Amino acid sequence: MSVDLPNPLNKLAAELADDLTRRYAIDREKAFESVVAMWAKDAALLKAANKEARPERLRRMKCFKNAVKKSKSTIYYDLRRYRADDDVFEQAVQRLRDLPKDATPSALKDVLLPVAQSHISTSERLPHRETFFQALKDTIGVPASILDVGCGVMPLIFPWDGPPFVDTSGPSTSRPKIECYCAADRDEKAIQTVQAYADWRADDRLIARHWDLSEGWRPLLEASGRESFDVALMLKLIPVVQRRSPELLSVLAEVPAKRIVVTGSRQSMVKRKSIERRESGILQDFAVNFGFVQSASFETEDEIGFLLEKHQ
Repeated sequence: MSVDLPNPLNKLAAELADDLTRRYAIDREKAFESVVAMWAKDAALLKAANKEARPERLRRMKCFKNAVKKSKSTIYYDLRRYRADDDVFEQAVQRLRDLPKDATPSALKDVLLPVAQSHISTSERLPHRETFFQALKDTIGVPASILDVGCGVMPLIFPWDGPPFVDTSGPSTSRPKIECYCAADRDEKAIQTVQAYADWRADDRLIARHWDLSEGWRPLLEASGRESFDVALMLKLIPVVQRRSPELLSVLAEVPAKRIVVTGSRQSMVKRKSIERRESGILQDFAVNFGFVQSASFETEDEIGFLLEKHQ
């Protein structure tokens, strides 16, 4: 790391990094680098550290306490961000536009992976995505149509052309394929990236729409040319809507799909603690309150999921 701090601050930065690592879902090296980068720009703190070499004295100074408070707050809110800055997405869009149609899987991965890693819900799923998609396939089979509500950048890591959603053991004409995957999100940059990927694929199976839940379902039905979908995905979505806009849960419940896959997180996005019980309770309350029955369930390392169907 190129940033240097006065010796007492290096020791105190290391102590704070250890504390942040215990509290929050951040690795120790990244926590230390973040603290050092912030403290290196704090003129009052640097001035005090250059005069006082004893860490125990620095700890009692107001400028140090303010620096610690600011560091904790900045890292906390950075961890709560659902995605990285716009430039990650803008670069991916341009690279997809420039990528030849016959690009190798490795070249495509080089474009898509940084975007997937920069979006928190997708990033959490990446280390065990094969397990997740197999669990999803075991739960819903291979539907002809999927509506992904609050998709983020999930379509970028979806296994379009291989198992478990495509049977690679038989002739190509017998391979089941998803005919329509409608991906909707209010994050315009995420949708622009998904649209660029859809354009690159050029098979008309992936439809990307910038959309807000308050608009209702008609825009998505019209965009896909359908009256309903076989399955709707609401991955880690319902707990977010419950916290931010609970009045819109009733809109979610009217989703035009025969079945709904709802999931929640097992671990906090920021703090190192389990939230599985809380998230599961929110999902089950949604099912009960809006007349759904739970017909299946699954779990992965970071996610719990239920398959919901309307009462007949």
